[in-house]
Amino acid sequence: DELRSAGADVVFDDWGNHTLRDLDRWVAGKRAVGRVPSYDCAVFDLDGVITKTAKVHSLAWKATFDDYLKKQQGSQFQEFTEQDYLTYVDGKPRYDGVQSFLQSRGISLPFGDKNDPAGKETVCGIGNVKNDKFLEVLASSGIEPYDSTVRLLRELRAAGLRVGVASSSKNCEYVLKTAGLLDLMETRVDGVVSAELGLKGKPEPDIFVTAAKNLGCLPARTIVFEDAVSGVQAGAKGQFGLVVGLAREHNEDELRSAGADVVFDDWGNHTLRDLDRWVAGKRAVGRVPSYDCAVFDLDGVITKTAKVHSLAWKATFDDYLKKQQGSQFQEFTEQDYLTYVDGKPRYDGVQSFLQSRGISLPFGDKNDPAGKETVCGIGNVKNDKFLEVLASSGIEPYDSTVRLLRELRAAGLRVGVASSSKNCEYVLKTAGLLDLMETRVDGVVSAELGLKGKPEPDIFVTAAKNLGCLPARTIVFEDAVSGVQAGAKGQFGLVVGLAREHNEDELRSAG
Repeated sequence: DELRSAGADVVFDDWGNHTLRDLDRWVAGKRAVGRVPSYDCAVFDLDGVITKTAKVHSLAWKATFDDYLKKQQGSQFQEFTEQDYLTYVDGKPRYDGVQSFLQSRGISLPFGDKNDPAGKETVCGIGNVKNDKFLEVLASSGIEPYDSTVRLLRELRAAGLRVGVASSSKNCEYVLKTAGLLDLMETRVDGVVSAELGLKGKPEPDIFVTAAKNLGCLPARTIVFEDAVSGVQAGAKGQFGLVVGLAREHNEDELRSAGADVVFDDWGNHTLRDLDRWVAGKRAVGRVPSYDCAVFDLDGVITKTAKVHSLAWKATFDDYLKKQQGSQFQEFTEQDYLTYVDGKPRYDGVQSFLQSRGISLPFGDKNDPAGKETVCGIGNVKNDKFLEVLASSGIEPYDSTVRLLRELRAAGLRVGVASSSKNCEYVLKTAGLLDLMETRVDGVVSAELGLKGKPEPDIFVTAAKNLGCLPARTIVFEDAVSGVQAGAKGQFGLVVGLAREHNEDELRSAG
């Protein structure tokens, strides 16, 4: 939240399995926002997307299959697991799910008839047991919607965009009605409708295509929201304008591999503007790249030195405060580090923190001996502490960022580092990454050129200039709020916030 508030355009906690194609899409999407909306309607899966009934389904399936397997195999039976649910059943029509799971266990049963009594030894008979179990669990546990999805549904309707639900569930109408959400839906294509129309289940796109058609929308201008791999595959196969994967089971990689364009665990604080940007960006990919170069912060983005800095600052300030205040001193906290020091030039950080504690010291001279009671003297203690901690703990880079750096270079895109640290060259050299950088604008260079520190954009602008790139065609990668603010202030093509401290909202708010 802090990174978003500071101005980050895109926020996640690690580069992970994102690609250069994602970067291009985000830059292009950001440029496209402000035109006519890129989509006309949205179609939502039910379980795990609108309502928290996925767990109810999982429990009902488990009770059904465990009962059946115990009768067949006695004490030797292998229970139905959460992984079985996700792999063979989740998102599929009921009888397809039964058939898929039984085949995985080497069990072949006649399909039977959909009117078979619950418990009859057919695919349909077992499926009908599951429906009874589902209604039992639902009656005891109730129905809880995802608040963020309900907010999104209301915002879409208020904006004049069309909304529908496409689900394999035959209980879809009952669930929505019980949750008080049925009136929000302009169309419903569920297990009942699919049976009437002879629609194929996921991973075929039939139910989403039918829902879009009912809403008067083309698939290319329709967004699909799904939490199951089979549903995401259906959205991708149907060539929808955007497929949003909701990783409720922390299955981000599986959803991306299945074809999701955007993946997160909850709609959260995203907006309709984000949807527009993602759709526009997806359409724009495949042209000339939307950016020429990328500039990376060092600590917390390329290397895992943010914790080293935090420990060094804590040792520095705690020693100073103890001397000044004795046993009454209030220790330097992690929140102090993030608020007053993180991402700023060393002496600015000292001044900022001391002012927060009502302490005023002369600035002094940057050559002041470590420990002298000046801003510079205390800052020089911190540098010694940093090198001490670094020597004992070593330097570890983020593997995903190193992979991105190498991919950018291999693609002929320019790469540089912009950091407030005066130890930037030493850290990169020790980590074996100095040769990847085509320019380095750090604390040493900033002092020589008189550049202002973050949240001013000077170091990023200078790095882009050194690389021969315009800010509008440069991507900035940052983990600190002050750095994200600098990227936003410099009007860069894209500002990527890495929420290493779980501060997604702050980074988005920052820009």
